[in-house]
Amino acid sequence: GGIRLRGDHLSLTKSIVRNNTSEISSPGGVHLTGSDLTVSDSVISENTGIAIGGMDLLSSGSPELLVTRTVFYGNQANTVCGALRIVGPRIARIENCIFAQ
Repeated sequence: GGIRLRGDHLSLTKSIVRNNTSEISSPGGVHLTGSDLTVSDSVISENTGIAIGGMDLLSSGSPELLVTRTVFYGNQANTVCGALRIVGPRIARIENCIFAQ
């Protein structure tokens, strides 16, 4: 896949995560475990994974998620979800985003 992080904080601003592929259960685009994430003014597109296409956010503790003005499109997966999966206790704000095929 494209980005994988365990713990810590990831901030994507005016970024493109595109055309990544994962042939295992990890997502094609972004895979975070127990990490804070801030995404703004970005594009997450055309990522492919077995279970998740775009972003997979797994929590331990209470990491925070803020996604604003971001476009998710063309992300594909065979089993779970295409664009975004959030699992576990998490403070999540998703504002002014576009989700499209």
